[in-house]
Amino acid sequence: MKRPAQVYTAEQKLWLKWHSALPRAELARMFNEHFGTDITAEMIKRACLRFGLKTGRTGCFEKGHVRDPGSGAQKGTHNAGTFKKGQRPANWKPVGTEITDVDGYIQVKTAEPNTWAFKHHLVWEAANGPRPRGMVVRFIDGNKQNVFPDNLILITKAEHMHLTRRQYNTTPESLKPVTLTALRLEAAIFKRLRDI
Repeated sequence: MKRPAQVYTAEQKLWLKWHSALPRAELARMFNEHFGTDITAEMIKRACLRFGLKTGRTGCFEKGHVRDPGSGAQKGTHNAGTFKKGQRPANWKPVGTEITDVDGYIQVKTAEPNTWAFKHHLVWEAANGPRPRGMVVRFIDGNKQNVFPDNLILITKAEHMHLTRRQYNTTPESLKPVTLTALRLEAAIFKRLRDI
């Protein structure tokens, strides 16, 4: 049977406020002794949250903190032993691994420990050299899995915006070349008008 919600008097709320820095189990014990109740530490915790009473602890060691020698912890060994030297995590992938991300782009691991690059960028740069700053590599047919060089085109960010806004990827295949030319022209006109 569910226990009814605890109602706290003004005196009990004030007492909790005065003693809120205590650990919640100790606070519950003292509260029960003082008021003759049988409130659990979890109930005290919820009450303190509800009344906005904080412990004053941050969860960080204070400046000048001295480690308790009986704690078993050794200086400088936090998380030591989780990975032995040369051991790799279960989700480790070798350089050259390809994955498809949540947006449908193929990514390739290019270096350790965890450096990835878009495959269409790598393919375009292998065929054409470094990608100029501010330019976008786009798929002509709209298929993010088709990373062949003849399907990749370099466009400005403005052209990319116009293609995206006009939903270029859903344009029928036969109209894509004309649509691409028209949208590039639209981007150029927009830039010219902005510059005037």
